[in-house]
Amino acid sequence: MKKYYKGISILEIEPKRSDIKIIDIRRPLEIKIFSLEGIRAIPMGELLSSPGKYLKKDTTYYLLCRTGRRTTMMTVYLRKMGYDAVNLEGGIKALYPEADL
Repeated sequence: MKKYYKGISILEIEPKRSDIKIIDIRRPLEIKIFSLEGIRAIPMGELLSSPGKYLKKDTTYYLLCRTGRRTTMMTVYLRKMGYDAVNLEGGIKALYPEADL
């Protein structure tokens, strides 16, 4: 798994968030409860079944979920398929620990 894993702390990318492509892979209900402006939402199930419908292999995508667990698995999966995916470690909880997610 380590061979295909790539991650960065969400706190490191926060200042340049508007300049990068972030994908929130949480379920629609989770996004309805709490979402971040300017971030594209693609539920994990949809991304798993049809990554080519949403992603290009020559673009870097930063994956976001609540805590970083789902994006860890998704990052490995996408990188094995040739996509440049990066896990945002810690997820939304690292940015907003007080948020009731």
